[in-house]
Amino acid sequence: MRKKALVAGLGIVLTIMTTTAALAAGWGMGFGGGIGVACGLPGAQGIQWRNLDLTPEQSEKILTIRQEFAKDTLELRQQLQRAQLELHQLWAAENPDQTAINQKLAAMTPLRLELKKKIQEAQKQIESILTPEQLEQYNNFRPFTPGGRGRFRPRGWW
Repeated sequence: MRKKALVAGLGIVLTIMTTTAALAAGWGMGFGGGIGVACGLPGAQGIQWRNLDLTPEQSEKILTIRQEFAKDTLELRQQLQRAQLELHQLWAAENPDQTAINQKLAAMTPLRLELKKKIQEAQKQIESILTPEQLEQYNNFRPFTPGGRGRFRPRGWW
């Protein structure tokens, strides 16, 4: 009986320790991190770019494109964020007004399309800077985005 109690006690302690360690890591960002540092442009972590052996000129051009993208889309991203917050308020109401929710979603669609268009333009500008070898490696590195390999697509802007 004492052995069973000891084994059960050790099992509980081990479970608590494992759970604590797992929860300490936090929820994470999942697929696609949302707006984030790079404003939706791929390669926010920098790992992707380091593996391409970019020349200093290429790095500078890519940085310029990303900075211009962030400036050009700032107001648009803020409008989307405000609309998203308003939509959450509509959903959280005691009696959600489906008509108002649909109107808010309809108002957000053109903003999302415009942002998607600007993302694609910036993406094409970045891709035009890369050599064919770098472009192939770049596309192979993007397993969860259109043009890359993989069957899953992230949530977020890509």
